[in-house]
Amino acid sequence: MGDPEAPAYIVAGISDHVEAGAWRWAYKRAELRFILTSAAGLRLVVDFTLPEENFRQTGPVSVSFFVNDVLLETVRYEQPGTKHFEKPAPAGLLRTDAYTRLAIEIDKLYRAPRDGKLLGFILNRAGFLQ
Repeated sequence: MGDPEAPAYIVAGISDHVEAGAWRWAYKRAELRFILTSAAGLRLVVDFTLPEENFRQTGPVSVSFFVNDVLLETVRYEQPGTKHFEKPAPAGLLRTDAYTRLAIEIDKLYRAPRDGKLLGFILNRAGFLQ
């Protein structure tokens, strides 16, 4: 998320501001887009953080991962901390003739006490790998 090219992949639901040069806040539904040259043998990889302060307010959360608006999986997280989601991406869901879209959606939002902003999770990295 700290890469200078990251804004080209962000569609919606992700902060414009890079924090600590490496991550961005995601809101209710973070959406990204990717140009893929192949759909075979790819894995969806997402690294994100559920901050302890947020967790004290929200409690356990469910995070859903969508590829081109098709639900790939929903995972319930009972503890805060750094999380790694990795799953084979079905080739039939991926596009090589248009953008492949990824959405990550959290079921409960944290309301920041200082400014009332609604925040979902910290997004460190997301994409498709061989």
